Amino acid sequence: MKKQIQYSRTYRYIEMDKINVFLGVFLSIIPLCLLVLFYYPQITLFISQFTMKVLSPIFHENVLAIESSDFLKWFGPVYYLSLPGRFPSIVFIWLNLLITLICSAIFFTFIPEYFPYDATEYSSLYIKQQVGIYFFVPIIIGIAVCMLPINFVKSWITIAFCAVYSFIFGIVRYITFMFILSKVSLMYMASLFFSFGPFIDFLYLVCIYSLLASSTADKLKRNKGVWRW
Repeated sequence: MKKQIQYSRTYRYIEMDKINVFLGVFLSIIPLCLLVLFYYPQITLFISQFTMKVLSPIFHENVLAIESSDFLKWFGPVYYLSLPGRFPSIVFIWLNLLITLICSAIFFTFIPEYFPYDATEYSSLYIKQQVGIYFFVPIIIGIAVCMLPINFVKSWITIAFCAVYSFIFGIVRYITFMFILSKVSLMYMASLFFSFGPFIDFLYLVCIYSLLASSTADKLKRNKGVWRW
């Protein structure tokens, strides 16, 4: 017979630190969101200039250009790269039948001029999408992290790391997408978006949060003082 019966884990939870949540929201989430909101014209201009610098050695002179379009009325335009796209050749199309949909190959064989987007339009849509990602990443990861029983410094470092990672990853992905659409084929436009688009951002956010939550739970599992029933 057991001398002591422990409480059931079924209804066990950790009491939320309200001060940590308050600090996380007002010193991490809101400042980062305001930074994106008020400075996204400068951010997108930097991304476009950096991408242009990386890709310029593989293009002819004066082929690449930076354009702008309206985004949020009160906060300014977004800047994106204007570049030529490449329609697939007949040989390239039929080789891709092995890995792409047959309807795509038929479309580009007979009526490629009716394809609704070019590389520049895709570039513009990507930049606008990326601004949205930069804005919501601190909110999503911030709300999740602030609920964990960790100190504010650790929460802030995690939120800042996710924001920086998102920023760098967005630039690398933009360069890669623009290179593929310009030098390989516009056929991969949809595949790039659905395979490596914003869904990937949620993947690394979940990964980072899971590692943090797992580490926190491992440290607290023997500390009965933090648990409530």
